Amino acid sequence: MPVPKKRTSRSKNRTRRAHHSLTAPGMSVCGNCGATKYPHSVCESCGHHKGKQVIEPKADLGIEESFEAEA
Repeated sequence: MPVPKKRTSRSKNRTRRAHHSLTAPGMSVCGNCGATKYPHSVCESCGHHKGKQVIEPKADLGIEESFEAEA
């Protein structure tokens, strides 16, 4: 098994790893409601994908509604 002859310096390691940083996921705009969503997926706010209603949109529970549900 090959073994390095000399230790790799910090500068060489850090130069090589300069491209290993994380990047933010790409986001696109929903054509129906204008909300941001992941590409090639159903919009969570309106439930549309490629101009068609695929799922029912999620019901937003406001603060007032959540207190009424607990009582």
